[in-house]
Amino acid sequence: MARLVDVLQEELERYRQTKSADFEILSRIVDYVRNFPELRHHPREDLIFRHLEYRDPAGARQAGAILAEHWEMAALTRKLSAALHNLWRDVEMPRSWFESVVDRYIAKYRQHMREEEEIYFPLALKSFGPSDWLKIEAEAAQSNGDPLFGGKSDAEYQALHDRILRLAR
Repeated sequence: MARLVDVLQEELERYRQTKSADFEILSRIVDYVRNFPELRHHPREDLIFRHLEYRDPAGARQAGAILAEHWEMAALTRKLSAALHNLWRDVEMPRSWFESVVDRYIAKYRQHMREEEEIYFPLALKSFGPSDWLKIEAEAAQSNGDPLFGGKSDAEYQALHDRILRLAR
């Protein structure tokens, strides 16, 4: 995700300098972040959180605010998608507005990832043993049949991720 956010930043800088953007890369990034984090990654984090509440209630309270941001991240992703769609369709809008949407998205996503890496994941690693992780993985595997996930496997998302990065070179 960090690399995709970097590519998004690079595309924003290109847009600022040249007044054009690579819509294929941008649309693929938006497709990826609308699907993988919201449908695969965040539900897994939520599952870890439920186990954390049981193992370390105080730590769970600390981490809860980070996970609550998932709703805000989803809303920002939808706003980014709409802004990109409008730009692609030459809808009249101030350049500064589009740039501010992308800037806000990038800043929030980076902050969110930093908090996960510095607070949330260390709490989970400290609180869980091997049997906890096995139980979490088993529960995550059961949810793969959920129609919400759309049948895409992690391998398919990894392939999309890799393709985006190849296009960005």
